[in-house]
Amino acid sequence: MNKIIGIDLGTSTSEVGVLIDGKAIVIPNSHEEVIMPSVVNILADGNCIVGAEAKEKLLLEPENTFMEVKRLMGSDNLLTAHRKNYTPEKISSFILRKLVENAESHLQEEIHRAVITVPAYFSDIQRKATVEAGLSRVDS
Repeated sequence: MNKIIGIDLGTSTSEVGVLIDGKAIVIPNSHEEVIMPSVVNILADGNCIVGAEAKEKLLLEPENTFMEVKRLMGSDNLLTAHRKNYTPEKISSFILRKLVENAESHLQEEIHRAVITVPAYFSDIQRKATVEAGLSRVDS
């Protein structure tokens, strides 16, 4: 049976974990870091860099780098990089995709289900936007 991962899609940082034999394990990325900055840099070809490497791009390419997108979830705001518009949900989906990829690499199995935490103060619209971000990560 495939594992179900838990994702904390945070405003500043994000983490992914899993229960193994009743013990919660925080899953590291390829650099053995368990905390990933919630930052996305969009490249000219439409691909993206996520995490610490994207955070490094904030000074050099602030117009193509996004952080704290979680604050915009459920809004009509559009974020523009390389003359292309992205919704906050799409940018969040890039973060979620990276977290799932980290989990799949670490666990050596495909992940099909996840629980994504949201703050208690999130409105129904923000909760729905988070679900959409999670679902769209499959299409990214």
